[in-house]
Amino acid sequence: MPPVINSKLLNDPFLGLMSVDLSDSSPWTTSFRRGDPRTLTSLPELLLCLSALQSEEAEHSRSLTELLNTRKPILSSLKRLNDLIPQVDTLVADAILFSNNVTITAKTAERVGGQVRSLDEEMGHVREAGDRVGQVMELKASLADLQLSIDSQDWEAATRHCARAMSLPAEVLSGQFAEATVPTSDSHLPPIQTLEQARQNLLILFRKNFEQASRLRDSTATSRFFKLFPAIGWEDEGLEAYASFVVDLVRVKTPTSSKTSSPLYYIAALTALFESIAKLVDQHQLIVEKYYGAGKMRNVVKRLFSECDRVVKGIIEGFEEERSLKRKLSDITNNPLIYASGPASRRPTSFHTEETRVDPREIDKVLSELAGLIGRWSLFRKFLVDSLQDDSSQDMDSDNTKVPTPVIFDNTYIDSTESRHIFSWLMTTYYIPFEVWYIRTSIDKAHRLSSVDTLQAPSSTTTPDDVFYILKIVISRLLSTGDVKGAEVIFDQLRSIMEQEYVGVIRRKLDDVYRHVGSSGAASWGEKGDKENRVAFILGIEQMFNQLMRPKMRTFITDVYKDVSYILDEDAYSVAEHQDYVRKRFIKAWEGFVDGYKALARHHYLLR
Repeated sequence: MPPVINSKLLNDPFLGLMSVDLSDSSPWTTSFRRGDPRTLTSLPELLLCLSALQSEEAEHSRSLTELLNTRKPILSSLKRLNDLIPQVDTLVADAILFSNNVTITAKTAERVGGQVRSLDEEMGHVREAGDRVGQVMELKASLADLQLSIDSQDWEAATRHCARAMSLPAEVLSGQFAEATVPTSDSHLPPIQTLEQARQNLLILFRKNFEQASRLRDSTATSRFFKLFPAIGWEDEGLEAYASFVVDLVRVKTPTSSKTSSPLYYIAALTALFESIAKLVDQHQLIVEKYYGAGKMRNVVKRLFSECDRVVKGIIEGFEEERSLKRKLSDITNNPLIYASGPASRRPTSFHTEETRVDPREIDKVLSELAGLIGRWSLFRKFLVDSLQDDSSQDMDSDNTKVPTPVIFDNTYIDSTESRHIFSWLMTTYYIPFEVWYIRTSIDKAHRLSSVDTLQAPSSTTTPDDVFYILKIVISRLLSTGDVKGAEVIFDQLRSIMEQEYVGVIRRKLDDVYRHVGSSGAASWGEKGDKENRVAFILGIEQMFNQLMRPKMRTFITDVYKDVSYILDEDAYSVAEHQDYVRKRFIKAWEGFVDGYKALARHHYLLR
């Protein structure tokens, strides 16, 4: 059954809250569902039903009390809301009026803005048309002035007018308006073709005048026409003409003041070639980069290398033939060295009557010339790499100032030139084999011609002085070539040669001395051999003593008694006697001294 609401409660919402029918379907019904009182037949049932009714009554009373307590705040809020209704109605009316006004204004602004944009587009078209007309008029005037300047041979003015016409946009040069208005009765071609034809004519005229001035060595006229090429877009052609000019300048003629047999002939010829190119690069680089742009001198250098390669090839071929390098290389290759400094079993019986076929002095002269030639190339290459670096890029330092930052120059084309390959071939084919043969021959000769000075104390031999003097000459000559890869190869071989043919020979001599002194067949050597062996043995021992022990003996006693106190009480004396620092230091230092002798005479010297 639905709840029954009193009609009086329609105008009072608070009373409506209390209009709920307290039937069985009410949420306030307790868990006990009482039955029809008419069905109750016993006193307990009547009492239980009465108790339930009392509980319901108490619950309803409590709910009604809570509703009455909350009535005043609700009524106050409703009253305030009713007071705001007129203000809200006023705001709604004002908003509707404002919206209508804004809508009308927006439509007007949109209409006006569209008209303004259309006007701006029209004005832009007018300005563009005016600019186009002005550019076409400038093009027509430039082409007319260009032709007049060519007729009057005013090349600077012709260059300016041509450059001014070339600076106009491509759409102006090839546009229909220009094609309709620029051509005249004298020049009926389209403007872009007229301009290109004028550029071609100027290129022919400039190249002709430049070549004529270069043949006459007229530096003023040469510079004049050299500066005109890039202004009209002929940078590559101008650089090509300039390169042909400087190539002619660096052509080196054979010197007549000296003969090819002179040790300085080929070095002087190569130096003259490289110096002429270096002077051109140094003097003309600023001019080329000023008018043609940064890095353009590299194109000229590439062209110069074609002539440089030709001259270098001729010089090296003449040097190779004049100095008989192939024959000398064949001699040192096909006739290996026979070392007189080795053991007696390796010596030929006829050694003292047969000399080496190749004269080391001749090889030394050839090596000096080779080092001079290769060194000139290394110096020239370093100059080009340093000069042609691009330092135009700039970075910002901590103070926000521009600082030039050099860009590493790509020198690949320098290393790929024929000159580079020629000098690399010269280093690997001749210099390295000759230098290795020369140092080995010199070391062997130093061993054979060594003499012992027994008057000095200690005795000494001339072998170390001779060997290291030659080694110093070889290393100095090698470093003068400036060839890093070649130096690495030779230094590796020098290390092996010194270990085997200098240190190894001295070690074998000392081993022979010990072997024959300790063997039972020492008497078979004879008196002379024994004397030589004793002298060599004594010399080796003295050298070992001077190098290993004498420098350490100077501070031996001082190191042994270092920090030792002589003022001791009973306790300190007992500690010092127990630790025994002096004896331990002496044993350790002495064993370090005699280690060299132990290694030298392992089977003949025992320290107990």
